[in-house]
Amino acid sequence: MKTLKNTLSMLAILLLSVTIGCKKDKIYPEGQDPNQNLANSVSATDLENYYLVGETNGTKKLFVIYFSKEGSTVKANMHLTGALRVSDAVVANSKFSLDFDANANRLYNFEFEKDAAGSVKLKNYSLNDKTTPSLKIDHAILVKKSDSPVFTNSNFKIGTFQFKLNSASSIEWDIQIRRIGTTVINGEPFPIMAAAPEFTKPFYSLNNLGFKSNDDDFFGISVPNWKNITTPILLLERAGIVSTATKQ
Repeated sequence: MKTLKNTLSMLAILLLSVTIGCKKDKIYPEGQDPNQNLANSVSATDLENYYLVGETNGTKKLFVIYFSKEGSTVKANMHLTGALRVSDAVVANSKFSLDFDANANRLYNFEFEKDAAGSVKLKNYSLNDKTTPSLKIDHAILVKKSDSPVFTNSNFKIGTFQFKLNSASSIEWDIQIRRIGTTVINGEPFPIMAAAPEFTKPFYSLNNLGFKSNDDDFFGISVPNWKNITTPILLLERAGIVSTATKQ
């Protein structure tokens, strides 16, 4: 009888060990917290269809972060005027931080959540800069890539100021009636007047979400809304000044 009890005790301990071992070996999806409700948590893979747009109080104000899959890794691609940073998009507890200089001196922090329909929303954002503690994110939004307004081959206005982003990937700046040449009538010179830009500069697309001029003079990001503006606009930064341009 004693032998049987010992055998049963050994079996119970063995079953308990197997159960604990299985719990330890359980693998959770990338970027998931095992203590969270997995249906509501956000992973790096969830962010592939989204992009972040923000404005800081720094000298380079606008930034865009879009996510892309490279092999089995999701990458975060961050653009500012004259700057590009690419890093692995590590999302834990539905939170993501981008280490701008890879030394923890400047961290862009974002927290996400899912709504009832499963769409990802931006819950919180912050910026921690050890060198410039006053540097902050004034405003940020998360946009689904499919909701990004088309900006190429379009005319825009900033107040009464006009410019165009044409299909040849160039920006035609400050379009107005100008003298574009001279013609001679009955031996007399007369100016030829027409709508023309002050200058034209080439640009390159940022994953069809925005653009940069080749000389980094212009930086634009297309968004469906911004702050108190509920219609699609183009955010445009030049010389540290951010303007909101409406499509014509």
